[in-house]
Amino acid sequence: MKKPKILWYTCMQGRQEIVDIMLAGFNACKEHWKHDIEMDIFITASEDEDVKFLDQRNIYHSQKPNNPVGLKFSRGLKDALVLDWDYIMILGSDDVISPELFAYYLPEIQKETPYFGTDAICIVDYSTQRAKNFTIPPNSIAGVCGPGRMVSRDIVDHFDGYLWSSGDRGLDMLSNTKITSYAPLKALHLQSEDVPLMWDIKSPVNIWAYDKIVTPWCVETSYKQQLERMPEQCKILIDERRKQCAV
Repeated sequence: MKKPKILWYTCMQGRQEIVDIMLAGFNACKEHWKHDIEMDIFITASEDEDVKFLDQRNIYHSQKPNNPVGLKFSRGLKDALVLDWDYIMILGSDDVISPELFAYYLPEIQKETPYFGTDAICIVDYSTQRAKNFTIPPNSIAGVCGPGRMVSRDIVDHFDGYLWSSGDRGLDMLSNTKITSYAPLKALHLQSEDVPLMWDIKSPVNIWAYDKIVTPWCVETSYKQQLERMPEQCKILIDERRKQCAV
C-alpha cells in the first residue's frame, strides 16, 4: 500500500522559540511514522527574520502579510498546493502533537475520510507550570479541536486553498464552517487513557492567555505528567524556556 503524505500546515509571527518546540514535535512524529506515513511541514510567515529562521531549518514556507491573519493562512496554503500531499494537518505554531495521535489517524486516512480531528487537547503554561485538559463539549458546533484537524487534498483543491476568510479571531470556526459546507466532519474520541495527545503551549506572549481560558470543559491536570507525555526534545525545550522565564 502506498504511504500517505501528510503536510503539516501553520503560520507563524515571531515567537521562534515556541515554533522550535512545535517543530521538535513534528520531527518526533516524522521519525516515529517514517515507515508508514510521509510527513512534511509548510509554514507561512510574514517577517523577514521569520523567513530566515525557516530557511535555516530547510522548511517549506511562504511569506504573506499578517493582516488579516485569516487571509495569511489561505494565501500560504494556496502556495502549498504546488507540493505533493494527500492531507494537510492544521495546527498552531504553538501546538505539540504526539506521535501516538497518528495511531488513531492512520485508519481514517486509509479509509480516505475527507475531514476529521479529535476532541481533546491539553493547555500548558510553562511559565507558571500549570496545565488543564480541554475537551470539546457534547453537541458542540465545533465538533473537534482546531489543532490536529486533517483535511483531504480534494477539499483544499476545491477551495483553492482558501479555507479561511478575512479575520483575526475565531479562525478555527471560520474554516470549519467553510469545510463542512463541502464535506462532513468526523470527530474521533480517544480512549480516556490516551487523552490528550495534543498540547497547546502557552508562553508569556499569547493571543489567549492561560487564565483567560475558563470553561466547564477545562479540568486542571498535572503539569509534570503532561510534560512527561510529550516527545523528548519538546520536554527539553519547554524546560529551557521555563528556566528563562524564571530568570
